[in-house]
Amino acid sequence: MKKEIVSLPNCRHAGIGAREFFGGLGIEVLVPPPISEKTKKLGEQYSPADVCYPYKLTLGNMIEALELGATIIFMAGGGRGACRLHYYSRLQDITLQKMGYDFKLIPTSQPYDILANMREINPDISTRKIIKSFRFVWKKLKTLERAENLASKTRPYEAKKGETTKVLKEILKDVDKSKSLKTIKKIRSEMEDRFRGVERNGRQPGEVLKIGILGEAYCVLEPFSNNNLEAKLGEKGVWVSQKTSEATWIINSAKLNFSRWWIREKVAKRYLKVPGGGEDQQSVGKAIIYGKHGYDGVILIQPRTCLPENVAQMFLPEISHEYNIPFLALSFDENTSETAVDNRLEAFVEMIKMKKNKNKKK
Repeated sequence: MKKEIVSLPNCRHAGIGAREFFGGLGIEVLVPPPISEKTKKLGEQYSPADVCYPYKLTLGNMIEALELGATIIFMAGGGRGACRLHYYSRLQDITLQKMGYDFKLIPTSQPYDILANMREINPDISTRKIIKSFRFVWKKLKTLERAENLASKTRPYEAKKGETTKVLKEILKDVDKSKSLKTIKKIRSEMEDRFRGVERNGRQPGEVLKIGILGEAYCVLEPFSNNNLEAKLGEKGVWVSQKTSEATWIINSAKLNFSRWWIREKVAKRYLKVPGGGEDQQSVGKAIIYGKHGYDGVILIQPRTCLPENVAQMFLPEISHEYNIPFLALSFDENTSETAVDNRLEAFVEMIKMKKNKNKKK
């Protein structure tokens, strides 16, 4: 009987969750290499030219996993909706089978699918064991979410660029290695002190710019896909706020995120009444919220040719005017120049800095 090895495409900290979840159930798991230039080139080589960037990156990472011995690959999507994410897995499966890989691709659109999926791999796994493993993974993901938020708040004040990211990476390693809720609790209790230990540059809170990030979930989450935008902004003295994480993706998929419903029904509908798919209403709603809360700017991150985010972008000029909040829209694909993106970020940060200083003098 063939030994099954489970894998899934990387997206920021998804590998940490996968390693714990599958490993906790006694299933051998293979976390593929981080998304890289090699991943991008593999995905580009075997993808339709006009398909969006996340498709190419996830396909390239699947190929890397299969080359390392994976026999089962989980992929988000497979449900219904206007966003092409729901159809990625079908075309990727056909592509990889034609390339000669002997494996099974399992699309997962909701956490509720996990029970059926796990029993498909191992019929002897009990529901209780699945729930226990998932509970521990949830604690890890929420801890990672907290670490990322603290890192975003710390970076604008660091005296030496990269120190905050160094502390964050150490915490990520500790979370990945942890094997008990007690250890996770200890990491959480010490987390703030570890970030406080980063040497400060003397910058005052009033001097720090606040920028909200919105857009397509994969490109917002995966640093490679957006040229590590969040860290770069932080090192320019910007406190970055973005509400997307691996944990929120799970509750979003399970239809259990009240704040998402509230943004869709009570905030975004003033501009966008009917959802076009993906994060379009969320992007519109978050832009409004950031404007109401006095943020200095918002940045929309999207894969080039992403229809839902192109729809959301149409409303940003009006929102920007109404709430006096500048916006920058950035599109990414395999041909995006990192230098060009850096230049646009630099110009945007300088522009909102001048705007903030001008308002202070009034």
